Amino acid sequence: MKNTKITITLALSLLAWGLLAGDGDGGQAGAFLRIPVGERAIGMGDAFTAIADDAHAFYWNPGGMYQVDKFTLGSSYSLLSLDRHHYTGVIVCPLNQERLTLMWNKTGVSDIDGRDEEGLPTQTFDDSEMSLGLGYTHAFNASTGLGMMLKYLHHSLEDSKASGIGIDLGFHKRIGSLRLGMSVSNLLSSMEWDIAGSEAEEIPFTIRGGLACDIRFGKVQLTPTVEFAKTTDETISLHAGAEAGISQYLKLRAGYSEDKINYGASVIIQNCSIGYAYSPDFLGEGATSIIGLQLGF
Repeated sequence: MKNTKITITLALSLLAWGLLAGDGDGGQAGAFLRIPVGERAIGMGDAFTAIADDAHAFYWNPGGMYQVDKFTLGSSYSLLSLDRHHYTGVIVCPLNQERLTLMWNKTGVSDIDGRDEEGLPTQTFDDSEMSLGLGYTHAFNASTGLGMMLKYLHHSLEDSKASGIGIDLGFHKRIGSLRLGMSVSNLLSSMEWDIAGSEAEEIPFTIRGGLACDIRFGKVQLTPTVEFAKTTDETISLHAGAEAGISQYLKLRAGYSEDKINYGASVIIQNCSIGYAYSPDFLGEGATSIIGLQLGF
């Protein structure tokens, strides 16, 4: 009980510090880090901080990774508009009370038509952004976790490159059928271009807090969840969703995220989960389809 009180106090202090620090100015560097990850989370309206129980929890709340109790491989691919692509790859390795996570997150556009100062065509070029992260989560007991992820950030645009470091922190707690999650993403993070005279650009950080509840109706397992998210210099956004376990083989999802309706589903066969999610594109250009795969060993 004493350890639980200490971890909850640490989490609340972390959240309060992040809220106070959020009054500062933030730039737009590392914008790709705000693209949602994982078909389950996206299908539930980007409300996953309080659930955080699969391989893609690294993005929402590294504190929840203690709930992944098997060696797990995860990946996803997003079919974005405007010829953009988004990939993720995750490895989660359980070690007693610890979880080690290796994460790869990449997005970009290929074969962009170049133009010179007079508007005449030149050669094509690519715009690519990537983060590679190593995460550590400690389980204080079977229902409490505290985690962090250190990320290397890289942005390549034509002949120029930028790099930097990012930090994510998270806390997760289960109390009976209730789940509580809090996280701060991209804390103290920045990137700097390899251009003479350039200065490090601060990356806006995001604070999330959410609640979820596990409810059973006969053979159906229902998990509704709600959360808030606050990014530097932006208003608070609300997200809500639910996942319904129709059977051991099928899960359905729906959610609300900033005036958008998302939905999705997963088919589970033993330790393999194949999922899909639909979401209106965050740029307002068409829709996004996300396909995800997770394997447990």
